Parts: sequence; structure tokens; C-alpha cells
Amino acid sequence: MILPYELPHECETAEISVILGCLTLRQCRVLRSYVSQVELGEMSVKEWLASKTAPARSKWYGSHGPYRGNAVFLQALAAYKLAALRWQINQDRRAFEQKVACQMRGLYRPPQYG
Repeated sequence: MILPYELPHECETAEISVILGCLTLRQCRVLRSYVSQVELGEMSVKEWLASKTAPARSKWYGSHGPYRGNAVFLQALAAYKLAALRWQINQDRRAFEQKVACQMRGLYRPPQYG
């Protein structure tokens, strides 16, 4: 069975894939989970750390741990957050443009001939 956050997100470009290649599979899952649920989602860090997809609190905050204490993980996190924000802004822009176009089509009345 595939675990949540094991698969790449739509925001993951080739550049992000290369960066994620430097992380372990567990670090990738944690990174994807954290960004989607905390940075872009509605969970607090405390709520996220209590979830099944989060690492143990001591590992997350540990100064020499695999997450917040790891320079490679922190660089990947920064790049992933930026890519996810760009993706989300692009999705919001597309949704807005579609909504406006739909409303404009409803207001447009073709000329009546005859």
C-alpha cells in the first residue's frame, strides 16, 4: 500500500526532484507532509507532530537530527515551500481566470439580427 506523501506532488519540478534525491525516503515523506499540512494547510506544527505522518517531536526539533538539524533537509524544505507556493498561486490564478471568463460569457449577449 502506498503511504500518503510517498508520491510526488504536482509542484515538484525536475529541479525539486534533484533536490529531493539527496534526502532519504522518510525525509521526503516528512517534507511533503509538513509543507502540505502546515505551510500550505491549516494545521499547526503541534497538531502536525501529533499526526501519523510526522516524525517524533525529538527528531523534528533535534539539533543533530535528520530534519530541523540537517542542512540538506532545510535547503530542500525551503526550495519545496517556494515551489509549492508558486504552484498554489498558479492554481488560484487559473481558477480566478476561469471564474471571470465564465461570468463574462454569462454577461455577453450576441447582437440580434433581423
